[in-house]
Amino acid sequence: EINQITLADFPTQRHALPTIPPSEKVILHIHGGAFFLGGPNTHKGLGSQLAGQTGATVYMLDYPLSPEFVYPSAVNAVKSAYMALMQQGYDAKNIIMSGDSCGGNLALAAVLSLRDEKIILPSCLILMSPFLDLTLSGESMQMNKKLDAMLSKELLQQGSRYYVGENYSLDNPLVSPLFAELSGLPP
Repeated sequence: EINQITLADFPTQRHALPTIPPSEKVILHIHGGAFFLGGPNTHKGLGSQLAGQTGATVYMLDYPLSPEFVYPSAVNAVKSAYMALMQQGYDAKNIIMSGDSCGGNLALAAVLSLRDEKIILPSCLILMSPFLDLTLSGESMQMNKKLDAMLSKELLQQGSRYYVGENYSLDNPLVSPLFAELSGLPP
C-alpha cells in the first residue's frame, strides 16, 4: 500500500505492507537523479520492492532539488525527515537510511552530519551505487565513460554544479563524502 504523506514538511511516499501491527522497522530512502532529476514517483518501484523484500515501512522523501535549492538544502531535508521519524516514535535502532546514486550521497552526508552533531544515528546505511565523488576524479569515470547507459560525465558535472552552487567546493567532505572521515558510522 502506498500513501502520500508529509514528513518534516516534505511530501513523502509511504510504502507499507498491510500487516497488523505495522512493522517497527523503517527505511528512509533518498532517491537518485543527479541532484536535479527524479522523485518518489520515478522510484516508486524501488520503494515497493524495498518494502516487500524487507517487511519494513519505506519512506521515499521528496527532497528539494537543485538548481533551485543548493547544498545543504537536500542534506538538511534528509536530516529533518530522520528526526521526524524519531519524533513519531521510531527508535533509531529500527531506522535504516538508504539511498541510490546521488541519494546515496545525501544519505551518507546526512549521517555524517548527524554524527558530527552527536545525534543518535540510524541502525545502518544502504548505499546503492552512491555518487560520492562530485569532483569526478576517479579513474573509473574515464574507463567506464562508454559503458554507462544512463549517466554521462557531462550530466554528472552539470548535476554537481547545480547541487553545490557557488558557495562550496566539490571536494568538501559533506558534498563529496568520499573525502570524509568515516569513523563512527553505522554499518
